[in-house]
Amino acid sequence: MTDGEDQQALFERALALSEAGEHGAALPLLAALAEHAAALPVLYYFHGRALQETGQAAAAETLYHQAVEADVALADLWTRLARLLAEREAFDEMLALMQRSESAPEEIQADALTALASAFETAERPEAAVAAERALALEPGRPVPNLIVGVHAANAGDTITAERHLRAVLAADPAHADGRFALAVMLADNGRRQEAVALFRALAEDLPEDVRALCRLGSLCLEDGDLEGGEALFRQAVARQPDDVVAAFRLADALERQGRDADCLAAYERVFELDPERPEAHFNVALIRLRRGEYEQAWMGYEYRFDCPDGPSRLTPAPPWDGQAFNGHLLVHTEQGFGDALQFVRYIALARPRVERLTLLCPVSLAAVLATCPGVDAVTTPAEELPDFDLHVPLLSLPRIFATTLGNIPDRVPYLWPPQPLGGALAAALETGDGIKVGLCWSGNANNPVNRLRACPTELLAPLAGRHGLNFFGLVLAAAPSDLERLTETGLFIDLAPHLESFADTAAVLAALDLVISTDTSVPHLAGALGCPTWLLLHHAADWRWQEQRPDSPWYPTMRIFRQPAAGDWPALTAELDSALAALPMVASPLQMR
Repeated sequence: MTDGEDQQALFERALALSEAGEHGAALPLLAALAEHAAALPVLYYFHGRALQETGQAAAAETLYHQAVEADVALADLWTRLARLLAEREAFDEMLALMQRSESAPEEIQADALTALASAFETAERPEAAVAAERALALEPGRPVPNLIVGVHAANAGDTITAERHLRAVLAADPAHADGRFALAVMLADNGRRQEAVALFRALAEDLPEDVRALCRLGSLCLEDGDLEGGEALFRQAVARQPDDVVAAFRLADALERQGRDADCLAAYERVFELDPERPEAHFNVALIRLRRGEYEQAWMGYEYRFDCPDGPSRLTPAPPWDGQAFNGHLLVHTEQGFGDALQFVRYIALARPRVERLTLLCPVSLAAVLATCPGVDAVTTPAEELPDFDLHVPLLSLPRIFATTLGNIPDRVPYLWPPQPLGGALAAALETGDGIKVGLCWSGNANNPVNRLRACPTELLAPLAGRHGLNFFGLVLAAAPSDLERLTETGLFIDLAPHLESFADTAAVLAALDLVISTDTSVPHLAGALGCPTWLLLHHAADWRWQEQRPDSPWYPTMRIFRQPAAGDWPALTAELDSALAALPMVASPLQMR
């Protein structure tokens, strides 16, 4: 070699520079040794590492492949190569590399598969679990593959497998932060709150710099309706890690749920400082503005819903409609919940004059009812093949397209009608009793975490029937047996749920009632769309569409709103409801009910 240095001395100099982080200085020395790599294969790895650290990823990847083919037994080689392939989404090459690992030196095979599993996991690929399981077949106690298999099993609902693998992580490394966190999340998601909370608290105490546990504890508080407790935990997290965007976002969310708009908007400003493009933050700010009636500033931000992790999916490949008139076929597709579809289908009457033909894509269960909306030429469902169309638009983008303000909401009702007459068991049930016929929906889907806040206790509602000569007709699907028993004991309650097979049945029932009393479910939306007298029992800091404080709805002229004065204060709300019922005439018209 030049200057009388032998290859080994030059290699040692290059290695010392690399280990000191001086990869640029090491690079010419390693390049000078490149022609000797066949005799010293580890040079492929070190040369590739220096290239990668100096921004030459493609050249590094080539050398890493050569090192793999030369059976260089270094775990970091496989880690670096797997990450480079994952970064350019070369997943087929990663699968080929996984196959190649089977013939790698025996002492490196589990490391190689672990590296591939981690890279697949970072890319959110299902192949991660496959690679991890192969690694565990070689070394069952490895923490990282057990963690990956455990998390994938938990996501698939296989809690037994998930717990076994996650506990294996902790058996190998009791202090493993990711393992402890994943196990706690799995336990919380499966109703084992006490165990989960204990794990989260221990993790928050042991690792003050890791605020994930505090954020999860805060989220559990929010689910339980303890908004102030959640806020306190998120504030702890922010104090520990001021630059943690998740903690900052969750604090803003907790403030929003309490209806503290000024504090909430200030908190979101901090979120935008940390992550200016965070879609959930833009979307939530839009919701606040919508709740405040600031529609003009809100609708564009509402479009961020499609970029949120749990948001609706975009319909492709047809281009979106911008509201301009055209001679073609427009597909309007529903999104989000049943209530959203029932509320916003009214806009089809505005869209229809601007197009030649309009088809509505909606859930099967809503098809018959939504087909009665003026402007709908045809209805299709996900169970059917989509018809040919020219442009499409999400239903909840129509308020933006039509520049909706509080002053120009299309509020004429009804805009939906029962698609079939009332008959059979439902008609017979509604002939029972002489008092006012009141449809009662005190709860929504029990599996929805928000239902804990929305559901009104039946022990507060049951006494109202006898006190005011009412006949209650139950509209809650899959109601809790204890609620049905409590209401049935009044002798003035009939559960209609067993006979409600579709929204068409529900629409026919609602149209035959004197009054509908409901919490925030799809029922008041359907009743409002039908023009039925509707009383909405609304929890504190409710959804944006109900605005703030007002006792009526700009969307539904026949609706009256009863609001909790504070979070969880159902007694005060039902006391107001009691007084309102006392003022009703025995036979009421829709106008009198409002």
